[in-house]
Amino acid sequence: MHRGRILFISTGLCVGLVAVAVGGGKDADAAVGPPSWIDHPKSDDSVFLYRVGHSGGHRDQAAAQQAAYRNALAVIVDEMLARSGVDECLRPDVAANLPVQNAETVPGAVYTETNQVGFVCWVQVSFPLAEKAKLLERIEPEKQRALERVAFDRHIVALFSEARAARGRGEYESARTNLQAVIQNYARLRVPPFELQEAQVLLGDTYGAQRDFLAARQCYEGVVQNPAAAKWKDTAAARLKTLPKAPRSWPLNDRWRGRKVALVCAVRDVGQPPRPFTALAGVLGRDLRESRLENADVTGEIKADAIAAFSEQRSIAAAGEVARREGSRVVLAVLLTTDPSKRGQTQETMGIAMPVADSEIAFWIVDVDGATVCYSDHFSDIAGTRSESRLAERVASILLENYLVPKCPALAPAP
Repeated sequence: MHRGRILFISTGLCVGLVAVAVGGGKDADAAVGPPSWIDHPKSDDSVFLYRVGHSGGHRDQAAAQQAAYRNALAVIVDEMLARSGVDECLRPDVAANLPVQNAETVPGAVYTETNQVGFVCWVQVSFPLAEKAKLLERIEPEKQRALERVAFDRHIVALFSEARAARGRGEYESARTNLQAVIQNYARLRVPPFELQEAQVLLGDTYGAQRDFLAARQCYEGVVQNPAAAKWKDTAAARLKTLPKAPRSWPLNDRWRGRKVALVCAVRDVGQPPRPFTALAGVLGRDLRESRLENADVTGEIKADAIAAFSEQRSIAAAGEVARREGSRVVLAVLLTTDPSKRGQTQETMGIAMPVADSEIAFWIVDVDGATVCYSDHFSDIAGTRSESRLAERVASILLENYLVPKCPALAPAP
């Protein structure tokens, strides 16, 4: 009995010692906790001001420290803005244009912890008072610019609201003018309360109400072709189906970016110099105008040997020079070469006498800005005894329907 009591007391003493040891460990950890500078940063002196930044929830320790540093800079800027009387609603816009320079982390003033979310970090930075003075000088001009941006945003949003109201009242000209201004300036809005595609669809509706169906089509197609316009794509596609059929060369308006076209259309017999193919230029010009592509026939301004060099050596210098002089940024050049010796000839194919092609039509699309031939090809046909006007209609149809519309690539954006 006595021995049992001694064993019980000894065991209790051991447990007590372990408890004391564990308790002492907790007290030691607590002593290593967050440093005092987090709640009580270093006081400003005659050279620097000192501020603390904080971040949390980062998976990477370096990222947490960098975020805390940026937060400290934001604290400095916000304090300067408040001292300068900048309204809170303007501060983010003004702060975005106020870089804090020469701020440095105070040596030994970085503290990081971990929790279930990730790393939590505090950083104390020093900021030179000389830089603070420069920062304060920049605030007022930036504040005025921010006020101008706010006024601009309000103006564009008001234009959009007015356009919708005018469209509802049937005041289409007013709605169109306002919507054009909204779309043109949309990219400058900081936080637009409506989507660009909504304005584009509404402008298309307005053009449609004015029976300007090609302009309406252009608006709707811009939305349909925009991969970022998912919300409005179906609406625009449905509107497109209600419009009259577009001219056959309409896709070229988009691919050539609405640029003026210089036409170089020539015809020749084998071994002879080229001469203007005026009838073909007339047909192509008519088609392009129907698709709202301004154009000019410049064939007569280019010498025959230059046209021959264009076709044989792909020398586009002469055509490009004339096009620029005429204000054109695209050249559509076509050269029809006829071999009179083949006219009316036939050849047997699978026991059937078939006419022999007596003409070769070559064409080139020149990007004047880039000084490059961006698309070219050729095809054979039978000119026979067709008049030039009938031949021009046939060549233009094959050229547009079989080559340019289905195959011509889009020109590069303007430099």
